[in-house]
Amino acid sequence: MKTPINKILAFFTVALLITNVVLVYFLWKDKRSNSHSDKGKGNKGDWMVDELKLDEKQKVQHKEIKDAHFARLKPVFDSITSGRSNLYKLLKEPQVNDSLINLYTEAVGKQQSLISLYTFEHFQKMRAICTPEQQTKLDELIQKLVQNMGKRGSKPKPEMK
Repeated sequence: MKTPINKILAFFTVALLITNVVLVYFLWKDKRSNSHSDKGKGNKGDWMVDELKLDEKQKVQHKEIKDAHFARLKPVFDSITSGRSNLYKLLKEPQVNDSLINLYTEAVGKQQSLISLYTFEHFQKMRAICTPEQQTKLDELIQKLVQNMGKRGSKPKPEMK
């Protein structure tokens, strides 16, 4: 990797890998903590229901939106896992063509892009079912969530009290 473009691609590949590892860690940690929760809540996104104080109709809409979102994300996460697996299998090879590395890292990067897009669309749908006051609160929650994503050891769910 001697050309500047390869160095840039390598940098972005490493950045995406780190981001993905952090995301998977938070999802895994969230799943474990929800299954051992004292409140008995084990559903992803229930913190949003509580924070936004959704009414019964909104709770039903939220569940539909949330379930569709996670169903939409599952094949993307599976694709990322597969792409990474194929990439790291190349470590066993004595010499690896840069174009093959780039192929796998770009594929993972495209899938990571889809996660961002789908999550953005998910929050757009959530915002559409909220009252103006809840929209303001949701905007704050999302900004805190985004800020906390890159912080090591931070909670994935923003605490708004």
